[in-house]
Amino acid sequence: MDIKGTCIASTIDEHGPVYVYQTKKNLILSFDGKIYQSCIKLNNINGLSLAYTQAMMAALFFIPH
Repeated sequence: MDIKGTCIASTIDEHGPVYVYQTKKNLILSFDGKIYQSCIKLNNINGLSLAYTQAMMAALFFIPH
């Protein structure tokens, strides 16, 4: 499944290619152009679309002060 959107940025580093796609509603980070690595909503850049990124950020609530 290819990502449906416009590639607005790309680069290659020592680990391989990195792509950023834009759709009508989202910005999507991908390493292969097929699978989402991360996704944010354009109308709420603090709103993470993928469940695993939400879970990773939820862990920050449990950092002792």
